[in-house]
Order: sequence, then C-alpha cells, then structure tokens
Amino acid sequence: MTSRIAPVGNRQKVNPPGFADVVQISEDQISIRYRARSEQHGEVLLEALRPDPATAQVRERLRQWSEAIRTIESPQVLPCLDLDAIGGRTVLVYPWPGQVTLSDDWAAPNSPDPSRSLAVIIELLLGVEAIHAAGLMHGGLCPERIHRAGDSLRIGGLGLSAGKPHQRLRQADICLAPEQILGTSADHRADLHAVGVMLWRLIAGSWPRRLATPGDLEDWARGVRPEPPSTLPGPLAAVLRKSLAADPEERYPHAQAMREDLERVAHGFAPIHARISVQRPRAAGAITVQRMRVPQPHAVPGPGAQDSAGQKPKPSRRWSLPLGLSVAAVIILVGGVVGLAMRPAPPALSAAPSAISPTPLTPPTTTIIAPIDPPWAHRAGLDAYGKWAEIMLGAESLRLRRLPAGVVQLGSPATEPGRNSDETFLTVTLTRPCWIAETELTQGVYEVLTGSNPNPHKGHNLPVTNITWDEAVLATKRLQIIVPGCKARLPTEAEWEFASSAGITVGLAASGAAPVAWNSATSGGGLHAVGGLSANARGLYDLHGNVLEWVADAYAAYPSGPLTDYLNTAGTQRSARGGSWAHEPEDCRSAARFHFMPRAHLSWLGMRLAADD
Repeated sequence: MTSRIAPVGNRQKVNPPGFADVVQISEDQISIRYRARSEQHGEVLLEALRPDPATAQVRERLRQWSEAIRTIESPQVLPCLDLDAIGGRTVLVYPWPGQVTLSDDWAAPNSPDPSRSLAVIIELLLGVEAIHAAGLMHGGLCPERIHRAGDSLRIGGLGLSAGKPHQRLRQADICLAPEQILGTSADHRADLHAVGVMLWRLIAGSWPRRLATPGDLEDWARGVRPEPPSTLPGPLAAVLRKSLAADPEERYPHAQAMREDLERVAHGFAPIHARISVQRPRAAGAITVQRMRVPQPHAVPGPGAQDSAGQKPKPSRRWSLPLGLSVAAVIILVGGVVGLAMRPAPPALSAAPSAISPTPLTPPTTTIIAPIDPPWAHRAGLDAYGKWAEIMLGAESLRLRRLPAGVVQLGSPATEPGRNSDETFLTVTLTRPCWIAETELTQGVYEVLTGSNPNPHKGHNLPVTNITWDEAVLATKRLQIIVPGCKARLPTEAEWEFASSAGITVGLAASGAAPVAWNSATSGGGLHAVGGLSANARGLYDLHGNVLEWVADAYAAYPSGPLTDYLNTAGTQRSARGGSWAHEPEDCRSAARFHFMPRAHLSWLGMRLAADD
C-alpha cells in the first residue's frame, strides 16, 4: 500500500493495484483509512492495517473471522466487501459510508439533545446485536468507527482492535473496557461498555473522564467508576452505571437488554435490567425528572424478562420522563420519541384480585357455514358470539370474528379511575363490518408469516412481542400474500375500542370487574398463553391485558365529533391499546391509550390482526 505515495496537502495519495483516486483520510494505531474508487464496487473505504508487530493478532483475528464478517447483514453494520492482502498489507474494503463520523458530530458546538442521543445509541445497539449474533465482538467501538449519513449510522472497523493502546493516547481510548486495558479476558460485554461511554458523552456533553497520559487510562481501568452527572434522571443514570460497570458480570448480559432499557427510558418507563438508585438532589440546570413512582419488583416470579437480580419491575403509565437541558424551561424527554403523556396519580382503586388461574373454557355450540364465507377462510361457522372464520397456516390456525357495523363512543368519563386527559369522548360510526382476530397474534403464527420470532421467551401459543409497528404491518401484508383475498391489516382505534367495550359506552375497568385481565395484579409477572381467560361478549380474548396491541392509527388527541370510520393518519407516533401483563389494572381499560414511535419494540407490546369484510 506504499507504492507511489505522493503528498496531497496534509493527506497522502496512493495508487494500490485495482483502485484509483486513493486518498488517505484518517488513521489510528491499527490502520490507515483511504477513500478510493473501485471498478467493481464504485466508491469505497479502504482499511489498511499498519505493518506493526502489534497488529499481528488483529490480522490473525480477521483471517479467522473473515467469512463471519461478510455474512453480517444489518443496516447498522458497514458490510465488508473484501478482505485481502495488497502489497503485503491486510486491507478491508467497505462501501463508502460518507466522511462524517460520530466524532465529527461531537466536535460541533451544540448542546446535547436527549432525544437524538437516545435514538443514536438505540440504533447503535441494533448493529452491536447483529455483530454478536454472528458470534463476533467488535472489540474497538469508538466514535471514529461509527459512520453517519443523515439519521442513519453504520458501524465500521469490526475486529480492528489490539486492546490497550501501545502508541499515542486518544481520548476515545476511554471506550475500551477495563479488561481490554489490563489485558485480561474480554468478551462481547466489552462492546457494551464502549456503547455506555458513548451514551455518556452524547447525553452529558462530556467524557466520563479526561485522558491526558497513559497513567490516566490505567487509573480509569483500575479505579472506581464515576457517578453519572447529577443533571441526569435516575433511569438514565441507572443504564449508565450498569453499562460502565468495571466488572463485566455486573454489566448488561447482552445488547438487547441494554437496548430494551433505553427504549423503555425513551418511552417513559423505568428500566427493567438496571436498578434505579435513590434519587439525588437535582443540581441547577439539571435535565429534570418529574416526581415519579418507581415500579417495584413483582413478588411472584414469572416467565417474563428479568433484571440482574432475577426480579421484574412493572412499567407504569402514571409517570413519564420529561428531559430537557434547562436553559429557561423543562423540555419533555425525547420530544417525538417519548411515548407517554404526563398524568397525575389516579384515585385509589378497589382491591385488585390476587393472582388467578384460568377457568377451563367450554366452546360455544357451533354451526359450520357452507359454502365457506368469507371465501378466503379455510372454514367458517356461527356460534353464540356470532360469525367466525378460520385460516390455516400450516399447522397454525388463526380465527377471526366478524365485528358488525355500529356506533362506538371512544374515551371515558372524568370520574373513571385511572383516566388520562387524552380520553375525551368521541362518537364514531363504523359503517362497515370487519373481522378481528379472537386473540393476540401468537408467536407460532408470526413465525409462519415472517420466518422470525423476536421473543426472548419462546412459546408456540404465547403472544408475539418485541415487534415494531412497521413489523406488525409487514405481518399483515405477508398474510395478504399467503391467503389471497384476505385484506389483513391492523384494527383502527375505533374498531379496537368497539371490540373491547362490546357495546358498553364507557371504559371497562379490569380491576376485579369482568373481563378479568392478565395485568400486574394477576399475571404473576409474565406473559400468558392467548385465550386463557373468558371471552368478552363478542367472543374475543385478552383485549384487556397480557400484551399491548399496536393499532393502525397515528397518535393524536381525539378531534371533535361525531365522525364516521375514524382513522387518524397524521402524526409521528403510533397508538397501542389494551394494557399488558406488566401494567396496572387501570391501564388495561377499554379507553386507556398508549403511544410510541413506530420503531419501539418492547417485551409487552404485540399485535392483533384485523381484516376487511
């Protein structure tokens, strides 16, 4: 790679075989990076390892990883087009990612933006998940290795780390985990340490510690971890403490757990993997946090996701995280990412039921309809609840029930316990019947439709969770392809509330009153198989509790009415309805509304299918 080097300003221009217009753009202790043009790939980024004995282990690692590196398909990971030796130097070839890196963003004299910071780190963790899923660790995550183009980012430099710096010190070396600096055994949790450092830098506007000498780096590795700035809210500080723990055993066990905690924080919930310590007095100019009720671990063990102590806190809809860099006022955390509105603590409810066991259900007497109606069904019938249609997807069955046209009054009265301000009354006339699934979509059906199962806790008849709004819509489109004529979709908010209230005009509390729901008081702390409790008056199960369900609408305050076939399409966030196993009973009412960014995917957020008549 040293052939025909000629200086170009403060850069170097080279001409290795097979490439043209090669210009050096940056370097570090491991490699020199070039921008070039290739006949085969067009504009590319070249990473050429230095001819230094210290990089021998890097070359060997790349040789062993070469095939795995090229199999990673993730929009957040820069794909390796080629890995070869040119002029005796190991060279990696990537598509050109653009000149801007995360370090360039930080050089700009801007105040930290909590909304953007969380979005960037969540995106980064998706890429880290893909790397770890391939059985690899990055080993050298730092701002210079994270390329940015608009709102997207791509991780480069996979495997290009030799551990402790042996040449000049960089401030970004603080991203190295203590075990890398001290030369002890390191695994994928070292990458999560690096992500935590970058989160600190993005959200606090400064590094956890300034590095001036190699001794500072040794002190960073051996010393007590710094306490997050007092300007940060408790939930965010908890994530930082866990990700930056000196002992790998105390860090997040995997990238998904860290990402899930950050998405919960972004949407107004407490983390479930990191513990929140007692809140400290807020400093002047703090990123403020409203007084909140921190969910406590549930006393009954369940099958859901657990924190490091094997306990599970419950999310609450009764608080949100307004974050803002207080110059003159408080700014809501993640404006455009935050998913829950502030609300006062609701009035006390009557005693919630203790954990319950489902009563064996007796199916209603059914008359089979022939010829089959609707034609897209494998079979159809009529029972005490009305008309149903069943689709067979291999060994999986999906039953839908016909929801008649009618009038529904959305919202709840001001006196309803747990009521939120966005539950104003709106009368909607539904002019067209539709079909709505008897239960939440199961993992078994979702896997048939999409070929994947994102749930960390697998179960054929458990609801699918951890899916984004876009993935839920994609599942409906896949059903349209697999079952021609079935116009599958997500239900609208009006259809969902019409189905859940079953003709009752106000919200139906799930606190000891029918229908009994899998909520925080009854679930035992985890998901339950669909259809385990009694159906409502329309023959539908689990509309209250078990999992929140994405609906078709963009979230907004209800307009003035009455309206016909209401569907809101204007807005960034998407609505979800029904509460979940982790929510309190008053959050599992018919009228209770939730809203999230379409990319949110949480362990208690799933979907229910609908279809046109």
